[in-house]
Amino acid sequence: MRARRISPVRCLAILVIILLTFHPFFPLADGLCSSPCKIPFVAVPPPQAKMTPIRPQTLDHIVLRCHDFQRMFDFYTRILGCTIDREEHVGRFGGALTHLRAGNAYIDLLAYSSQDLTQEGEEALRRMHNGGEGVKDEQQVIAELNFASDTSTVDHICLRVEEFDEKEMRSFLDDEGIEVISSGSRLGADGVGLSVYVKDPEGNVVELKGPPVQPEASLETKAETQNKENNHISDTARDAASEHSENSEVRLTATPCVRICRYNDGFYDGQVCIGCFREGFEIGAWGGMTPVEKSLALLDAVDRCPELDEAIGDEFQGAVCRQELLRQARAWEKC
Repeated sequence: MRARRISPVRCLAILVIILLTFHPFFPLADGLCSSPCKIPFVAVPPPQAKMTPIRPQTLDHIVLRCHDFQRMFDFYTRILGCTIDREEHVGRFGGALTHLRAGNAYIDLLAYSSQDLTQEGEEALRRMHNGGEGVKDEQQVIAELNFASDTSTVDHICLRVEEFDEKEMRSFLDDEGIEVISSGSRLGADGVGLSVYVKDPEGNVVELKGPPVQPEASLETKAETQNKENNHISDTARDAASEHSENSEVRLTATPCVRICRYNDGFYDGQVCIGCFREGFEIGAWGGMTPVEKSLALLDAVDRCPELDEAIGDEFQGAVCRQELLRQARAWEKC
């Protein structure tokens, strides 16, 4: 029997029917379907990011370059109380390197003062300079190497101080002719605590930080925490507010929040609330702060106020004013 010949038109029609019937498995059919083609596939996961083998535990030591080694040695030992583990840790490698203990870490002084270096010391310093990169120019005079604290990439170093008595500390520093350039409540590795800032003889800023006054509270979001804060007034605040209600100057306000609760990347890198000028960690820890700590936090907020107009103009009207922050700071101080 002779086979029937199928016309090209019928072949095309049969092909279209097959594609429409089994279109989930044929990407070419997607253009023929009214609904998107759902092609089953097995996703190939991207290569896993290589996990770093580095696991930081703590800072082991820092190294400070010294134009005047003797003054730096005196400052960090006699003024800041750093100690020496072993006699041979002072003036190693011909006077180039000295190790001072600060708690669990070392502060190393690298002497660039020619009067403190032997010939061996100068040669060692040429090798150790810049983390072992060394001084490239063999004609370079070590004592004339150009470095200064105000052009360094390091803003400041922080030493954790126990038995933090700010009044006693300020008195001692004043007797030694050392100016406290700043102070306040600051966030550190183990929470929020009081700090004072000084400069060493080379101009490096050193933060002297006390123990945490309150573990940092976890924040769901900055704005949400602020809104919750408005709905909660502590018993301490109620009692104190009642006690001082007749005197407007010492009238306590539970929180400086004015419900703006916004942040702007152009203002303190988005870390400070535009409404009350507090940092996120201050907002989170507010409920557990003592009156004195709240007063200090408010004074820090006062310092941030003048920069608002310069940073973002008058975009956020209604922020708490400088005078009100000062009033609240005084009220908490007297509580």
